[in-house]
Amino acid sequence: GKAAASMAATTSPAQSLDGLLRPAPRRPSTPPAKTARQTSAPPGPLLHRAPVHDREAEAGDASVGEYFAHVHDEFAALFDGYPKGQVHLLAVPRRLMDSARDLSAEDLPMLRRLAAYTAWLQEEVSEQHPALTFRHGVHSKPSLVHLHVHVLSQDFLSPCVKNKKHYNSFQPPFLVGLDDLISNLQRTGRAMGDITLAQAEAWLKEDLRCS
Repeated sequence: GKAAASMAATTSPAQSLDGLLRPAPRRPSTPPAKTARQTSAPPGPLLHRAPVHDREAEAGDASVGEYFAHVHDEFAALFDGYPKGQVHLLAVPRRLMDSARDLSAEDLPMLRRLAAYTAWLQEEVSEQHPALTFRHGVHSKPSLVHLHVHVLSQDFLSPCVKNKKHYNSFQPPFLVGLDDLISNLQRTGRAMGDITLAQAEAWLKEDLRCS
């Protein structure tokens, strides 16, 4: 989550993501310095990069920059450190906020812009990977403290998928779409509506089923 706070550059949301999600050449022994505006794919296979931990981000670890697929004035797209499919991105606001449960009516304009940014990301990756289907949403009980929206392919072909929680957490009702967050916030003043943390935890433990 704190990695997002270190973002400094901006690029147009119209900039194409073409090539960002394809495997790049093998990582050189000494990675070249990255410029602030660089948004090309990080070196190395996308499914096998080690996660960046908060302590590394706090230390100013230069490798944090390798996780950014796209940076915009208000939002950014990062490669998930534990991808659950062939394509797995996180759309995050650059402004620090813990989770969707902390959103208020004042955040509706930002949430609508985040929905537009996420839709653009999903459209771009769908065009690049027409054989894959995609889904987006936030976890009703997130494990990462910083509001983030998952955009991922539904193939679940990843060594990071190890148990039923890893599958259930990316299916509704545990995964909540941004349209539902906006609707809930308008209707009840709570982005998660009536979903409790206990209910969300119970959904993770349910038997596997196709959706």
